[in-house]
Amino acid sequence: MCIRDRYMGVEANTQSFFDKHVDDITAIDVHPDGVTVVTGELGPKPTIYVWSSETMMPLHVLKGGVIKGIATVAFSLSGARIAAACIDDNHTIAVFDLRVGALEGTERGDTAIISELRWKDDRDFVTVGPKHFKAWTAENKAFRSKRGVFGNANNLLVTAAFNNEDCLVGASNGELQIWMGANMTKALPIHTAGIDALYVDVNYILTGGKDSKVNFLDRTNYAVLLSVSIAESVKLSRCPKVRSVCLARDGKTMLVGTFGSEIFEVSTKDAKITKTTKFATPRDIIRGHYTPNAKWTNEVWGLAIFNDGKRFATCSDDGTLRIWSVQNKRLLEVFDLNTDKDGNPLEPDKKTGDLVDSAKGRSLSISPDDGTIAVGCKDGTVRIVNARTLEHVTIFKNRGAWISEVKYSPSGDLLAVGSHEAFIDVYLVPSYKKKFSVKKHSSYITHIDWSENSANLQSNCGAYELLFWDVSTGQQLPGGATMLRDERWATWTCVLGWPVQGIWPPNADGTDINSVDRSKNPHPGGYYVLAAGDDSSRVRLLRYPSLKKGSEATVGRGHSSHVTTVRWGTDDQTLFSTGGEDNCVFQWKVAASK
Repeated sequence: MCIRDRYMGVEANTQSFFDKHVDDITAIDVHPDGVTVVTGELGPKPTIYVWSSETMMPLHVLKGGVIKGIATVAFSLSGARIAAACIDDNHTIAVFDLRVGALEGTERGDTAIISELRWKDDRDFVTVGPKHFKAWTAENKAFRSKRGVFGNANNLLVTAAFNNEDCLVGASNGELQIWMGANMTKALPIHTAGIDALYVDVNYILTGGKDSKVNFLDRTNYAVLLSVSIAESVKLSRCPKVRSVCLARDGKTMLVGTFGSEIFEVSTKDAKITKTTKFATPRDIIRGHYTPNAKWTNEVWGLAIFNDGKRFATCSDDGTLRIWSVQNKRLLEVFDLNTDKDGNPLEPDKKTGDLVDSAKGRSLSISPDDGTIAVGCKDGTVRIVNARTLEHVTIFKNRGAWISEVKYSPSGDLLAVGSHEAFIDVYLVPSYKKKFSVKKHSSYITHIDWSENSANLQSNCGAYELLFWDVSTGQQLPGGATMLRDERWATWTCVLGWPVQGIWPPNADGTDINSVDRSKNPHPGGYYVLAAGDDSSRVRLLRYPSLKKGSEATVGRGHSSHVTTVRWGTDDQTLFSTGGEDNCVFQWKVAASK
């Protein structure tokens, strides 16, 4: 993410997108002019783009010399050159001359991982990483490098920056190391956990650490002038460990990026930084779902729209239920799912230290009166939350596996729950006593829809079955496809069925499409519109019914992981999508074609 000077678009919560990449964007840097951006991607033969953050158009398309993906990329001091480190076995270094837009040359980096590359000027740069430090000179299309000498210092390096001739390096133990050439001259223990962020300002050096602190250092002697606790300054943060930091030109306003997928602005009235300076009045620029346990990735699956059309809700493996504003495109409230019914925190998983699966939300449904939210969790727990007070109404567990679907009936007096144990359980509302359970599917339940009169259900499973149910008797309708062929369904989210045959691309194996949703009302052309989210990171729009396999679609790109869920807003002009491992929530504007 690149935030323009003075946060253009932040007040309106609008974003612009550079959409030329075809794979995950893994590296980014900003030119000294503050406008030009360079980004690199994953892939066997990745592309590096240099582009304008004003026009969102490419200025240079750099290919060749780079393989398997870009780990880090950086502009030289004048912006005339860029260097990139790859993620191949040799962590190849490539240097490009932007004056001619061409590759100058490549060189083997190291067998050790390279996490950061930073230029000292237009000739010299360094690369750092776990057990890696190299000082480089790139001149006349030739490379020279010298391996760093650590001595007894910590060699698990994370990030780097230059303060004139000094190379500053953040280490995993909280040390700020000072290097001259390839020699480490000083190690300053200024954080109690790893330093992930370094920023050199005109007057100060800022360091950000996993101890949730930002330190202000004197540029001449590296004395700590001020230590700011982000945990104390920003109470809204779900995980205040500092990932990135930047000081505005006025020297009074600071942007802090956290491991909680958050960017906050904090400010001070002091003209000069002293030990008594206070950074306060936090403003959230962006907040989102994140990965609490760095050992594996978090996924976002739960997505539901409030019937008032003003809000929507999401949940994920980070143990939160989040309420968002449709109009303001901003997070409104966060409810902690990692609690029992009385609000007491749950103990972490004893084996992994991660959140327990009963806190990880995987499916959502909002009652027709917008009064309650049903959350299906990864371990089979169902949580019912008061949507107005954000308190637990009740918590129950009748299954031992992922609750992949929860759906309130249009009448509001029933809740259908589908699990990875292949059961569909229907509960009475508001008592949440079980009405009936059925297990006729051959595999885990994926999708459920109610008929408009709340009398019938249709469901899909992982074995590619479409089954139908009579809710009054709790019995399967073996001839349901014929019996209910004229049934009016309140929603259509099943990926299998007569009107969605055309969503499947050629050679699809049945797992390619994770979610569909039919628009609430017909398109001006007289047909409904079907949204589909797939494993290729795409959100597609098709005519409904879609009967011809491989039907033409309008494609929206932006997610860098499988799209888990898509849902229309109440006005059919807004579409929402969630990404699995990218942890992203997208809000799309859908305009009728002329």
